[in-house]
Amino acid sequence: MDKVRKFIWFPTPYYSILLWLVWQILHDFSRGHMVLGAVFAIVIPWIVAPLSEKEPVAKKPLKVLTYVFRLLFDINEVAK
Repeated sequence: MDKVRKFIWFPTPYYSILLWLVWQILHDFSRGHMVLGAVFAIVIPWIVAPLSEKEPVAKKPLKVLTYVFRLLFDINEVAK
């Protein structure tokens, strides 16, 4: 059996919550839109889950941090 077991209803729970919240912001906060947003928040991640890749893991996080600072420095130089 797998050591890590995903909760089958929400393959990406944070995206589901975000999708539901955005749906509520864009539409009325009526009961019908709450239910429809909840249905979309459950169904859309199911459909999209097979398309997602494994999340990359940084083997050297300090090196990533230096690249980020270098990128910000280069953007700052170009903006001048």
